[in-house]
This record gives sequence, C-alpha cells and structure tokens, in this order.
Amino acid sequence: EGLYREAIRLESNSVAAHVNLGKVLAARRDWTNAIGQYRAALDIQPENWIAHYNLGNALSAFGSDEAVTHYAEAARLKPDFAEARYNLALTLAKQGRNREALTHFSAVVRLQPDFADGHFNYGVALAKEHRFHDAADQFEATLKLEPGNELARKFLEQARATQ
Repeated sequence: EGLYREAIRLESNSVAAHVNLGKVLAARRDWTNAIGQYRAALDIQPENWIAHYNLGNALSAFGSDEAVTHYAEAARLKPDFAEARYNLALTLAKQGRNREALTHFSAVVRLQPDFADGHFNYGVALAKEHRFHDAADQFEATLKLEPGNELARKFLEQARATQ
C-alpha cells in the first residue's frame, strides 16, 4: 500500500497507482477508500475499463446499485470482457431486471463457453422468463462442465417438468 501511496504522491495522475491502491484496499474490504481510488483513476482516465470494473466490484460489495453503471461501462469499453458482463448480469438479475440480464448472460456463455456458473445463472434467468426449454439447455451445459452440480441437476429436472 505504501508504495502505491508514494507513487500517487510523486505522480498524482498515475491511473495504475490509483487502481492498484484500490485493489489493495478492496482486498482489505476497505470499500469506501477503494471506491475513492477507483473514482480518482476515472477522473484521470474516464475510459479505463479496469477502473470501471473494479469500481463496479467495490460498489457491489458496498451494496450500491451504482455498480450496474460501471459494469456496463466496462463491458462497453471492452466488449469481450466476460467478467464485467457476468457481474453486470448478476447485478441486474438481483435488481429484478431479468430481461436486461439475459442479454449479458447470453454474451457471457458465448465469450466463455466453458464457464459453468455463466450457463447456470443464464438458465435461472431464462426459467424466470418461463423459457424452460432454453433454461434446460443451459442447465445441461452446466452439467457437462460440472457433472456433480446437484443444484443444476435439480433445476434441469424442474425445467424439463415445466416445459
């Protein structure tokens, strides 16, 4: 932490120092100060996708709905960044914005077809929209990647029974 603070003291416009100090603070669960460092990085370089993503993570951990804005901006700036899209989709779903979440879950499984949690949560979102056949496909994909995932197996059975 001290090295990053010294780097900021010497060069206050160092985006990397602000982002890295934010990561150190976030690892200590010092969300308020981590958020401040990520915001400082974005004041210097508003188009920094890493700062937006990390700010989204810190805001999400802090319980702020503003996380959606920063995950969306990270995904806009780096469209192939599956982690930003996944966290955006989870946050939207948590806020009850399921239809918006579907678009991002779809992108996640396209970008990372071997990401079991992406398939599983996409399946859950599809089931909430009564798209049980599509949900079953996602639960099957989850089970191909994680054959021992009993929750995916249970949800697959429910989706098939509801079709």
